[in-house]
Amino acid sequence: MRIIIVGGGPVGCFCAAMLSRRGSDVTIVEEHGKPGLPFACTGIVTKEIFSILDSIKNQDDAVPVINEIKSCTIISDKRKAKLPVHDFIIDRIKFDQNMAKLAKKNGASILYNTKFMKLQRSGKKWLASVISSNSTRNNEDKNIKLSADIIIGADGPVSSVGVSAGLINPARKRFILGNQVRCEADGYFDTGSFEADLTIRKFFGWVVPENKKIARIGIGVPTDGRNKPKDTLKSFLKKVSGRYGKLKIIDRQAGLIPVFSPWIKSQNKDRTVFLLGDAAGQVKSTTGGGLIPGLRAAAILSECIQQGKNYDLCWKKSIGPDLVAHNIIKWKLDRMSDRQLDGLVKDVSAKKVKSVLASSNRDKPLKMMLSLVMNNPNLIKYVI
Repeated sequence: MRIIIVGGGPVGCFCAAMLSRRGSDVTIVEEHGKPGLPFACTGIVTKEIFSILDSIKNQDDAVPVINEIKSCTIISDKRKAKLPVHDFIIDRIKFDQNMAKLAKKNGASILYNTKFMKLQRSGKKWLASVISSNSTRNNEDKNIKLSADIIIGADGPVSSVGVSAGLINPARKRFILGNQVRCEADGYFDTGSFEADLTIRKFFGWVVPENKKIARIGIGVPTDGRNKPKDTLKSFLKKVSGRYGKLKIIDRQAGLIPVFSPWIKSQNKDRTVFLLGDAAGQVKSTTGGGLIPGLRAAAILSECIQQGKNYDLCWKKSIGPDLVAHNIIKWKLDRMSDRQLDGLVKDVSAKKVKSVLASSNRDKPLKMMLSLVMNNPNLIKYVI
């Protein structure tokens, strides 16, 4: 079976590795020249990532951890609370490179500097039109048509594969714009804790330490024209510098974060075109994290292709309920006043709540919410 995956990010590469191990002939089409670039991610993950990668043996070094986080400081207008977590800060560039190596190791090939343009039918097969900017004798771009039985779009929030196959309309999708800088501080960051600042409304601001001197600092705002991302980030950096001293910007990253919709079409009728990861909106609305859901969906898709199962139904049954729960939590947070957020931060500071959070997995919010309400009924006012 010939399969083309458009998008050489970690989700696309992981899917390629899984499919190649199952005997498929897989080619990844990637428009950039190197894996991991451009870099546009906070790089904070839960331990769930190790469980997912256990599906491919001997991959203990696949996740390059640069810092381990034991707490999260939630900040509202007049309150803050330090809550227990167990997260990991990873080197996203190296992680992406490791996933590309994993894909190749299992038999997939990768075409770098190759941009997908459109799909067209050719009998029972698909022809993917691409433009390769790899060096040629005349130093000109080459127009190429690649034939495949199956096309997978792992090509980001505004998926060209999804548009070409008629699965998505970008004008109807909702996005968050993430705007982040890596900064070196005069002071010292708390390497064991990251910050989530709820005063940045409709999403949040974050301070994620790589080490004592360098942190990833950013904000997310809806792309509805009501907010100015640059001004919001500038104001947030000023606030952060008040705690950690003068900040020197090392580099900048920005990118669109899709808002999950349970109604998205992630496959065509004859199950020969599929969307994966950000292209399918497989993202946690509360945090903007798409790596864990995307990797989980990649494993599901590889199995569905090999066994002839309905991918759209399978991933929505497995991952969908938790992604919907994230949507509900974000919907509630977006509608809280500053005073209500202060009350929430106060209530989650309770000892029983911290005990539940210490043993919970935020990638499984339904189970976590149930445990929280059972241990502290006062929290039910925030979920109904």
